[in-house]
Amino acid sequence: MEDKKPESKTDIAETSSNSVLSGINLPSTPSVSVETFNFINFSHFGLPAWPVTTTDALLRVGKWLFAGLFTGFFAYQTGMSLSPLLMASPARSVPSTVNHYLLQRRNCLRSLHARASASQPPIPKPIPFVPDQSTFLKLIGRGLSQHAAKLPTWQSLFSLTNAQLRELGVEPARTRRYLLWWRDRFRKGIFGVGGDLMNVKDGGAELRIVEVPVSKADIQSSTGTTTAIGLQRMRKIVVDEPLEVVERKLSRGHLKAVEYMKVIGARTIVGPYLQPVKGTNGSVATIKVQDGMWEVKRGVKVDGGERRKIQVRRKRLLDERKTSRK
Repeated sequence: MEDKKPESKTDIAETSSNSVLSGINLPSTPSVSVETFNFINFSHFGLPAWPVTTTDALLRVGKWLFAGLFTGFFAYQTGMSLSPLLMASPARSVPSTVNHYLLQRRNCLRSLHARASASQPPIPKPIPFVPDQSTFLKLIGRGLSQHAAKLPTWQSLFSLTNAQLRELGVEPARTRRYLLWWRDRFRKGIFGVGGDLMNVKDGGAELRIVEVPVSKADIQSSTGTTTAIGLQRMRKIVVDEPLEVVERKLSRGHLKAVEYMKVIGARTIVGPYLQPVKGTNGSVATIKVQDGMWEVKRGVKVDGGERRKIQVRRKRLLDERKTSRK
């Protein structure tokens, strides 16, 4: 009977590791040498030198991956650079890629923030019906004309921010939001009544009815049939051009109808804020700048609003029943 040599600590560790791996049905893997993974420096992560056994190798790889993911997530949240944690050798492909991505992302965000803060919306040009800031405030209504002295120029009207308007005393907050909302609409070319008028004098314009020929394309799209040869259909539109200009533009087909205005009957102009001219039977009318022409009216609460409507109406019904019983 041969005497068995006592097993060393390394053999015991390797035997136990192989038994653990066999329990989880992993394929047999030879021992890993230090030279195979010499490009990884675990000292930066507080880990000991690379082990030789397969089980310890897998455990160290898992710890290394977890440490890398945790470090990347921490740097992403705090904005810290990963370069002090990385090795100086050129074989650090994964950490350098993460660091490069984080740096690129941070630079892109900084450039976008700088561009957003530096660029301001353009200041639109005045139109004939709105030549200055006081007229604009008068048109949009809601009592903003009283703040005309706080906005002395057209540039200040379209450049001041919400905080600056609050410092100037434009209150309450819903009034400032309403002003900013109308400023954005004006930049986009969205106007109210009279915004498309081109011949304005002393804050008003004169409107008249003009008959213009209808194109064949419009006739076919509306009726689906063609017109007879030699016949020309006409339609009536409302324009703000003088008589001498109407005849010249009518021959060229450059007349444009005024929005919000229409012709009723034979020769009657109908539209908001119109004043018919005497002696014209409604075929000529004038329109002038008035307070609140472009105002968007605020909603009115009925029976306490949507949230309290049922409660208020129920209480009212109970009160009516009590009074009827007396």
